[in-house]
Order: sequence, then C-alpha cells, then structure tokens
Amino acid sequence: MRIGIDFRGAQCAGGSMNRGIGRYVVNLILDLNRYAPEHELTLFVREGFPIPTELDGLKSVTVGGRDWDSKKLQLWQKIPYIRSRPYLRKMHMNRAIRSQGHAMEVALAKNPQDILHNPSALDIGSYPIYTPNCPYVATFLDAIVYKSKDFWERCPSDLQSYYLQQVEHLKKATRIVAISQSAANDAQEVFGIVIKDVIYPSVDPKYGEPVDPILKDRYFLFCSVPDFHKNPKVVIEAFSRLETDAKLIFISPQDDWLAPMMREFAEQCGVADRFEITGFVPEEQMASYFQHAIALVSPSQMEGFGLPVAQAMTAGTPVITSKFSAQGEIAKDVGLLVDPNSVDEVAEVMIEVLAASTSESWRSTGRVRAEQFEPKKIASMWSQLYASVVAKK
Repeated sequence: MRIGIDFRGAQCAGGSMNRGIGRYVVNLILDLNRYAPEHELTLFVREGFPIPTELDGLKSVTVGGRDWDSKKLQLWQKIPYIRSRPYLRKMHMNRAIRSQGHAMEVALAKNPQDILHNPSALDIGSYPIYTPNCPYVATFLDAIVYKSKDFWERCPSDLQSYYLQQVEHLKKATRIVAISQSAANDAQEVFGIVIKDVIYPSVDPKYGEPVDPILKDRYFLFCSVPDFHKNPKVVIEAFSRLETDAKLIFISPQDDWLAPMMREFAEQCGVADRFEITGFVPEEQMASYFQHAIALVSPSQMEGFGLPVAQAMTAGTPVITSKFSAQGEIAKDVGLLVDPNSVDEVAEVMIEVLAASTSESWRSTGRVRAEQFEPKKIASMWSQLYASVVAKK
C-alpha cells in the first residue's frame, strides 16, 4: 500500500522535532517504516523547513506554494498601515492557504497514493485545506486553542479564521483518529465531531533502557514549553514549599519571553538558585533526564495526550500529573493525580514522592502501563486502520 504522510504541519508547527507534535509525527513515521515494511511511505514536505536526520532515506516530495508565515511576511507586517488592518493580513493568509492547497493537489496528482494521512491536522502551519484524490485520514490532536477563552479572545481575527477553516476541512476527512479518548470527547463537545478511532502516540522503548545520569543533582522534572495552560508557575510555587536541596529542572526553550518570566517567578518564590531551564536537549539525552528524575511534574490544565507523561512512565519515573484531560486518562491508577490548579495538592504529592517510601511500586506500575505505547503495537493499529479505509473506498 502506498501511504502518503503530509509532513508539512510537523515541520511548520514550530519548535523542535524532538518535542510535542513533531516528535509524535516522527515516531509515527519511524514506527511504520520499521514495523510495517510492506507499505511504501512518501513524505510530502515543505522546502526550507527542517526534516530530521532520522528520516533520511525515506522517499519525500517537496510541496511548493506561497508561505504566509515567513520572515518576509513578518517584515511586511511591521509596516503600521498593514499591521493595523487584520483584513489585509487575512487576505494574504487566505491566498497562501489556497496556494498551499493547490500545490498539494498537484503533488498528489504527480505522486499518486492509496491513502493520505495528515498526522498534525488542527495545528498552526498544517495547511490542510485541500481535496486529496485518494482516501484521507486526519489525526485530531486537541481542542486547546478553541477551549481556551484567554487564548481565543487574544487571537487575531485572521488566525481565528484559519483555525475555523481547519475544523471545516477536518470534517471532510474519510476517517478521523484521535490521540486519546479525551481528545475524542473534546472533538464532540467543541465541534460536534464524533471520533470512534483512538490510537495513542508511541514512545521509543529506549526511554526504558538504563542510561547513565547527565546531572549529578537530584531533581524534579518539568518537560514542556511553559505556556499558561501547562501551569509552570504552579510547579515552581509548589517546589518552593519543599524542604530539600533537590533542583527543579525545566526542559523548556531558552526564549526571550517565557524563560525570563519563569526565572523571575522562581526568584520571587525564593528558589532561583535551585531552578534551571535547559533549553534544547537532544533526543538521545532525553531518556537520561527522565530516568534519573525524582518525578515528572506535569499538572497541565488541558492536553490532547501529554507525551512527557508517557515517556516518564516508560522510563519508570513517578508521574505527578493532572486528574483531568488526557493526562488523567493515560496515567489513571498509575500516576499521582492532582488538581492541576492546586499548589497545595501538587506540593503535597511532591513531598510524598520525595520521601520515596513507595517509589519502586510507582516505577514498576508505570512501566507496565507504558506497554500500551509500544511502537510495534501502535504501527500495527495504524496499518490495520489504513487497510480498512482503503478497502471501503
């Protein structure tokens, strides 16, 4: 079977291919290539955007088209007259979306596929507005930008329009697959879209293979961009209540906005000397950070899945996470579940883990639960789904 993967969304979503959406999509491709070799994979990619070296050797097709999220546009928007008129930005954006869609249709016509999969639909930069000439599968990741009133109200009208267009296009997919039951529930609640298929992201089993520590200090781990809905300040404040010489490590970007804000808050809480933001960490070092942490602390308000939680369980690391959203789903009966907005609850559980009286039971049960994220199992589920979609065309 010829399976086309629209990789453009993962390339354009921002950040590193080691994290979040990028890591999910890369793992999916690697799993299919390794455990379903009977299929012929073709990646549809954007010129000038990164492709991980892990995917070297796979067939790829470059898709052209106008780019509305380019440096050229950023310079163009600095002109006050343009910046103050959202309808002009929206016009430019819509032209780019149509251009991207047409380019994808041309690429598919020249490179026919039995099925096309967009694994990063509903994310900025995905450009999924086109009509494939074959059955089309879309992954539903989450509805965070739509559910978050704070984000949506601050979102420019042109970007709101883009997100809403994506929803309408998603409804046209031959089959929609959610990355968690929680995400499927959100799709029905927010958009009225019923999703029957749920396939979790996979986690590289290397996260469970023992490796030497990179850090000498004991530490709690937070692994995410510290956006507001991830509750990074809750983690920092809870950590400040612990009587310990352990550190709090944030595997987060060293940007010019959120990183200084986190450092300033850590200083206000009196833990600046025990707080560290790593910046980019290569994928080959991630297992060490997870395995040797006292616990992963991830009390996010909203998640479509929460890959760090699954990675921590695979590594045998205790997980302190939200009792709500997808994180409560995947860590149920295994993780230490808390109200993500309660500093008291998060601090209490961190103190409990620090005592380490039952840490080994948490580690062993986490590893057992992590078996549901095994790449071979995930690849088989996708292979069966593709086959069922093609059989019904």
